[in-house]
Amino acid sequence: MGMFHVKQKRPKGRTKPYADRGISRVPCLRCGKPSSWQWRCCALGGKYFGMCDDCDVKLNGLLMRFFGIDKSVIKRYKKKMKGDKHGKSKDH
Repeated sequence: MGMFHVKQKRPKGRTKPYADRGISRVPCLRCGKPSSWQWRCCALGGKYFGMCDDCDVKLNGLLMRFFGIDKSVIKRYKKKMKGDKHGKSKDH
């Protein structure tokens, strides 16, 4: 399977951020579940894309490892986010 779990020819994204209400209607770019977060991706034209809670936590964990952040910090972050079902739209 390629980079995206949801089969897409080319992800569309959006040039303006999603509203809190609208983000839940957007499928996660990676898995297709309803989104609660959004990412602005420079490599995909600087557009905003929806991310579900699980994929958002995985992506943040990957980025923290890439930047060499201590594993204990990553573990605390994942534990905190697992219990924080906020459903709010945030731009990372």
